[in-house]
Amino acid sequence: MKTNIMGFEQTAIIDAKLNGNDVIVLRTMVDMIESERFATIEIEGEVFTWINYQLLVEDLPMISDKIDTFKKIVTKLVNNGFLDRKVKKAIGAGAYTYFKKTKKLDAIIFKPEVKETKKDIKKTSKENVDAQVPEDFIPAETSLRAELEILDEVMTERISFTTSELAIEFISKKGISGLVPIVNRLSKKKENGDFINNKYVRNALNTAMNA
Repeated sequence: MKTNIMGFEQTAIIDAKLNGNDVIVLRTMVDMIESERFATIEIEGEVFTWINYQLLVEDLPMISDKIDTFKKIVTKLVNNGFLDRKVKKAIGAGAYTYFKKTKKLDAIIFKPEVKETKKDIKKTSKENVDAQVPEDFIPAETSLRAELEILDEVMTERISFTTSELAIEFISKKGISGLVPIVNRLSKKKENGDFINNKYVRNALNTAMNA
């Protein structure tokens, strides 16, 4: 069974009885909150983000063109404890709905297992035992490949800004000159407030792993 579904643990999705549309809406709302592009307000010491239901209609017409449909899906996500919702009324301006992520949501975020790179050392004549190479002595290229594979696992169809920042930081720190144009494009899209399609990141990973 595939573990990572749009950045969430599939077992948790099944337990919560979420369907495909629910997961897509949850992924979209999490990306909106993490983008820091939307108006926020502090309520009881915590930061909430304003998300207009009409924006969900515009972003996800494949699901529905009706606001009521999205309200039902969002209410399901709230009732499952993945989002916290607050409604604030403004005099002469109607009501505004604000959201924030919850600890329960953080618990279902897909977290790839760290793959340990091991290297066997031949038995010596003095000690008839197997030894492992300490982490500090793992060849740089082996460590790089393992880390790239881990990074590749967390990619989703439309990755969040948090994930993209980690990708940019990781690739930059490795100092892989051939990836500079891709890093620049990612950075520019982030500065423009665009959703980042992960094909740029995957191109970078493939380039590095095949180098």
